[in-house]
Amino acid sequence: MKNLIWIILGLCSLAYSIDLFYNAIFNNKPLNPVSTIILIFVIFYIIYALISDKYKKPKSNNK
Repeated sequence: MKNLIWIILGLCSLAYSIDLFYNAIFNNKPLNPVSTIILIFVIFYIIYALISDKYKKPKSNNK
């Protein structure tokens, strides 16, 4: 359940970041500093999520 919440949060953040980029490029609305900080954290989260899943140790079934 925790992973599902993080995935939904990550997708919402990614959609918001794409919207910010679209407005900055096509609608000539510059990014303000708060949006830039949010965007940087979203990029760090995506990189962290990709790296942590790749290097996560598999659970062993030893009893």
